[in-house]
Amino acid sequence: MPMQKQAAYNVKFFNANTGYVVGGNIASNTGVIFRTTDAGVSWITEAIPASGRLCGLSLTAGAPNQRLYAAGLNSSIIKGQ
Repeated sequence: MPMQKQAAYNVKFFNANTGYVVGGNIASNTGVIFRTTDAGVSWITEAIPASGRLCGLSLTAGAPNQRLYAAGLNSSIIKGQ
């Protein structure tokens, strides 16, 4: 069975503890978002709609209105909190 390759394309943090990584699976061209709330000690996979690999990441600060925008292949744009 061939190994499927994962890639992380962008990492950003809202603050010292909360951050996100976007990327995806190269073989299947699917996107992924990971979130940490403990400064990167552990990461949670975020549920996202079907999309191509995610490459761009932008965060808007200012609680309680923090937002994440991820852009990727196949013209996908995902808005999250």
